Amino acid sequence: MHGISAGGVAALDLLARHPARLLHVVAHEPPCVSVLPDGARQRAGFVEVCDVYRDRGLAAAGARMAALLEERAAGELPEGQPLSREEELASPMAISLAHVLLPFTAYIPTAAPSGPRLTLTAGTDSRNHLLYRTAELLAKDLHGDFVEIPGGHLGAAQHPVAYAEQLTRTLLGADVTG
Repeated sequence: MHGISAGGVAALDLLARHPARLLHVVAHEPPCVSVLPDGARQRAGFVEVCDVYRDRGLAAAGARMAALLEERAAGELPEGQPLSREEELASPMAISLAHVLLPFTAYIPTAAPSGPRLTLTAGTDSRNHLLYRTAELLAKDLHGDFVEIPGGHLGAAQHPVAYAEQLTRTLLGADVTG
């Protein structure tokens, strides 16, 4: 099983609940930031992202989230306004900000006592970023492998062929460190 971002959280939860159903879980940059030593501060940053979304809309929340993920100051946020309920339901990003982001960043995965192989991945362009740190720590804490994959948080969209090639090697057991 392979999951990216929130999908990585879902994959980790499935691993914890039903390890016998899986052979290998690859979670790419899951935003389980509560596991970090500075997890409370990072979670507060995601709460702020959601507050900005509710007050100023998607563009401002996106700018705040990018700064948080890159662990830099946000600077001035674009002006905007809250989305209507209909607009929110039409936007996957808005639905994520309104309903997914906070519970997923609070999630603390647990390792299955025994079971399938686990690999955490992070994008080469994400080095020194929040979710790279998170993936590295989770690999260590959950006794999984850690692999870099081309691109950043959205490496599958940025470099689809190179991402798929590295994912294939990872699933087959090559190029794994840990």
